[in-house]
Amino acid sequence: MMISQSYSKNFGLYGERIGALSVTTNGGPEVAKAIQSQLKMIVRPMYSNPPSNGARIVAHVLSTPELYAEWVRETSQPPPHRRVVY
Repeated sequence: MMISQSYSKNFGLYGERIGALSVTTNGGPEVAKAIQSQLKMIVRPMYSNPPSNGARIVAHVLSTPELYAEWVRETSQPPPHRRVVY
């Protein structure tokens, strides 16, 4: 199974390459190693020197309890233009 996640929108870092690809397999270590090797061959030409600014910002927010709590608060509520007022 492959799961991809993008953090660019959640952190307002448009234009930055921030995300993750998670892969799970029941094939054992050899299959996992083969999958990793294939993914590296695909990704290397596209992202050989990606910018690290966005990744550093995300890492800082996720590893700082106060900033992480603020991020969770802000992303757990719909934005003002999507809130319905009765």
